Amino acid sequence: MGLESKYFKHDFYYDNARVERFIEIIKSEDSSPRRQAAFKNVVFKMMKDVVKKNIRNYLNLLVNGTSIDKDEIPTTDELVADCYLIFDKCLTKYKLGCGYNFYFYFNKSMSRCFYRAWTKEMARDNSSVEIGDALETVNERFHTSKEHASNSMSLLLSSFDFSELELRVIKSRLAGQKTSEFLQANTDITHNQYSKALKIIKERIQSFRDLGEI
Repeated sequence: MGLESKYFKHDFYYDNARVERFIEIIKSEDSSPRRQAAFKNVVFKMMKDVVKKNIRNYLNLLVNGTSIDKDEIPTTDELVADCYLIFDKCLTKYKLGCGYNFYFYFNKSMSRCFYRAWTKEMARDNSSVEIGDALETVNERFHTSKEHASNSMSLLLSSFDFSELELRVIKSRLAGQKTSEFLQANTDITHNQYSKALKIIKERIQSFRDLGEI
């Protein structure tokens, strides 16, 4: 059974007064871990509609607002797990007896987290354009003739002192290769190494921009 089915198979009516009492039990030092976990699960199940709404909106943004590969789109169960982590932090920070509504508080926290995740994906999605524009701007300075044009990009890249991995990533992005395609063709590189290299590339290009070199 997946997480979505585990938590949201049935409807649980949300009542803010009851949730306040449940959160008080969850936060109480007198409550056993088992009792706390049981009440946490009940409160999370009450969040069914708002969790599913945020997940649906996030997936729509990824599919329609980025060029993310299908195999990189998180599953619903993975996103439910992310929502539960956000939920857990909200329980810790939520102030009881102040007239707040936990449902709206949790919804706002999820919306912010998913928005940040989407903007990060957008930044990664646009990285090939940023890299290409920046490198081509400097590359024009090396184009002294058509004869030397084919070697100018290699000369340019060497001037940035990129590592061998970073050069491979740059050439891949400039060629329009997707992340999954690069990793499939370069089995010696992990997704984490690829992401770190891409981050270094962008930071180094930005530093050249700040210095007026680009």
